[in-house]
Amino acid sequence: MSESSLLVELILLETQLKDLSSAQNFEELLSILNSKHDFIHGLDVSDMNDDEKKAFISFSQTHYDVMLSIQAIREETLQDLKKRNFGKKKIKQYKGVRNSAR
Repeated sequence: MSESSLLVELILLETQLKDLSSAQNFEELLSILNSKHDFIHGLDVSDMNDDEKKAFISFSQTHYDVMLSIQAIREETLQDLKKRNFGKKKIKQYKGVRNSAR
């Protein structure tokens, strides 16, 4: 891969991650992360020029930020699900008490 195409690819990846992180959508976030996983892990930083290294560092920070966003969204979703399940249990208990009183 030529130096300029690597730089362009890293900048494009970072831009995609930033766009997806603002969407807060699991499927899109995970899709872009998974599709580029092999590409990123196959890079050899020792072969990069200074501009590519800067782009890679910037991409890596954005990737980390996106992963933190995913974690936060998952935790929020889990809490929402727990609240919903708790509410459903209370409704079932209420219906059970109401039905047994008849």
